[in-house]
Amino acid sequence: MKDLKDLYQKARQFKRKGMLTDAVKLCDEIIAEDPQYDDINSFIGEIYYIKGDINKSIHHYEKQILKCKDNCMDYYRLAIAYYRSTQFNKTIQTLKDIINRGCQLDMAYYWMGLSYFHTGRIQKSIDTLEILRNKLPHNTVGCYSIAIAYRTIGNHEKAIECFTKILKEDPQIASVHYNLALTYLENMQADLAIKHLQKVIELDPKHKDAQNKLDDIFNDQEMLYSYGIKAPKDVSNLEELNINFYIGEAYKGFNMIDKTFKYLKEKALDKDKEEK
Repeated sequence: MKDLKDLYQKARQFKRKGMLTDAVKLCDEIIAEDPQYDDINSFIGEIYYIKGDINKSIHHYEKQILKCKDNCMDYYRLAIAYYRSTQFNKTIQTLKDIINRGCQLDMAYYWMGLSYFHTGRIQKSIDTLEILRNKLPHNTVGCYSIAIAYRTIGNHEKAIECFTKILKEDPQIASVHYNLALTYLENMQADLAIKHLQKVIELDPKHKDAQNKLDDIFNDQEMLYSYGIKAPKDVSNLEELNINFYIGEAYKGFNMIDKTFKYLKEKALDKDKEEK
């Protein structure tokens, strides 16, 4: 009979070294000898998760919790595997169960909040992520996710508050600057959007989306200002971004191109009269 304890220790060493295929082979040998051996299904579930084979990971986690229903971490790992396989309702239910059992796993609220978000229950997502923010006020990923949720429902003020809070703690996160810029654009604050898009490009010169968005803003300005409002030559000089630009953009945003041109032409004619 094989020494299962020795095989298990070798499998763990293989996992630590990144030799995952070799670790799986040893685990298969252990299971063939004793399907109920220790926490073997939990261990092999972790390996398959790392390998990216989420379905096999779920299969082994489910087998583990059938054998041992008291380990909250196995349920937690299973819930995350469900999330990775886009089984969001299963993620929510699994995490609810362990929270109701009194398991102190604060990040459970994070995965639950994301799952609510992906099933379209945005307010539930926000409520859940707010619980996480109260428990872990300096948790960046939680704050980032809640900011995205607020932005999704159009609560720009709250989204800006969350993004800004992250940047106060770490001003070098390009993705936060980018999403904050998009929020400012949606809130018709182009000057602040430009500032953060420029910061994205400073942090990540290869960030094409930020560069394209910045180009779009100034291309639009050139078109708009060509009807009588001078476009700023220096992108850092934002004093000339005024209400005329915002109204034109608002019309454009609703595909009301004709109204945009009509409005700007009227402004241009008014300016001509003033100059005469």
